[in-house]
Amino acid sequence: MTDSEKLDLLLNKVTSMEGKMTSMEGKMTSMEGDIASMKGDIASTKGEMTSMKGEITAVKNEMTSMKSKISSLEYRVTDIQLTLDNETNKGIKIIAEGHLDLSRKLNDVLRVESEKEMALLRLTVLENEVRRLRDKIEQPA
Repeated sequence: MTDSEKLDLLLNKVTSMEGKMTSMEGKMTSMEGDIASMKGDIASTKGEMTSMKGEITAVKNEMTSMKSKISSLEYRVTDIQLTLDNETNKGIKIIAEGHLDLSRKLNDVLRVESEKEMALLRLTVLENEVRRLRDKIEQPA
């Protein structure tokens, strides 16, 4: 092989390598674009994560507030239950017992009134009989 052939072969290989290098440069540029796009996506994701952390913190604060309010409500319900059990229900029982006594007294009064009415009826009957007997006695026989 002559020097000229060797140079031609070397030139062909260098040209082939140059084409491959150009192709690799294109691919590297494309990869750099993809990496830049990925960096943008990652930055966007970081921003969204920061926003979500803020929202989660707000939800935690609201939950703490709700727990406090629920605890307060539990205390109030317990207080109301104790009031019902210890005061209101006992008061209702006392009033009911008083009404029961009133009912008994009313029944006694009604019984006495009934007896009084019966006595008045008997008195009326007796007065009528006395009147009839007096009329018989006063009539000339």
